[in-house]
Amino acid sequence: MTTAANSLQPSEQDAQTTAEKLLALVAEAQDLQRRDPQRALEQADLGLALIGERKDLLKEKSNALNAKGGA
Repeated sequence: MTTAANSLQPSEQDAQTTAEKLLALVAEAQDLQRRDPQRALEQADLGLALIGERKDLLKEKSNALNAKGGA
């Protein structure tokens, strides 16, 4: 039986995994904005570093930039 994750091409799986990691980093950065702005900034920067120059994760990059701006 083939699962949805198994049916994806390697590059699609990589993009999905990266997007999931980014969602977690951005969510944490947004959560920390008022309590610990420095740590929020670090989380947003980690997300941006994870994205790098990828062109397929524009929405995620936008979210990470917004989180960085909020920090």
